[in-house]
Amino acid sequence: PGVPRARVKVTLGETLLGEIEPSGGFSEYRFPIPAPLAAELTGRDAGVDLRLETNTWVPGDTLRNGDMRQLGVMLDRVELR
Repeated sequence: PGVPRARVKVTLGETLLGEIEPSGGFSEYRFPIPAPLAAELTGRDAGVDLRLETNTWVPGDTLRNGDMRQLGVMLDRVELR
C-alpha cells in the first residue's frame, strides 16, 4: 500500500472555511472568510485559532525505513487577510 492521499480541513475559530485534497508539490489554496466572521474578528482584542487538520501516515509503515513520525502535509506559508 502507498501513502494515503492527504485531506485537509481548515477552520477559523469554530467556522469551517473549507476542505481540500492537495495535489503533489506546493500549490496555493484560498479559503474565503465569510464577511460576518471577518467583522466579528476585526472587533476582537483576543486572537483566534486557525486550524488545519489532516490525516497522517507513518513512513516506517509504508517504506520500512524505521521512521515512525506521523506526517501530514508540508506548509510553506500561511497568510490571513
